Amino acid sequence: MDEMNRGEKLGYEAKERDVIAFLEGKHSIVLATSLDDRVTARTVSFVNDGLDVLFMSWGHNTKCVQIRANPRVALCRDQVQIEGRAEILGSLSDPANQSYAELLKKKYPREFTGFAHQPGMVLVRVVPSKIGVFAVIGGQFYVDYLDLREKKVHRQALAGD
Repeated sequence: MDEMNRGEKLGYEAKERDVIAFLEGKHSIVLATSLDDRVTARTVSFVNDGLDVLFMSWGHNTKCVQIRANPRVALCRDQVQIEGRAEILGSLSDPANQSYAELLKKKYPREFTGFAHQPGMVLVRVVPSKIGVFAVIGGQFYVDYLDLREKKVHRQALAGD
């Protein structure tokens, strides 16, 4: 993340690697969900699988109710903002979710043991569609957007001196 904070101009692959490494080094991220005119945000403990973000939640919680009705979500941590689509994958004991469950268990062994097998606990995955990384270059402020489809970085200048 230090390279991104210094605002060095990097290609897509390097920016993607930096975002992945940044996510791997964090334990929590803010998740925003919405339904109708209600927007809510909360901190969730997460793991990442590449750029995908995964977390556990009870299926009846507000975030899951909102995700079922409107899968468009946003995540934010420090200077990284992620927009994407959330999907409730189901139980952590489902064989299809085994690799994700192992990631959670490795990063959060105590929490995994205490929560993963609780009734109603589900696994949620956020697949990014847009990632923005704030950068400062020569006293100017920018956001570098990773175009996940075209595998390019687009720089947007913000107000500056």
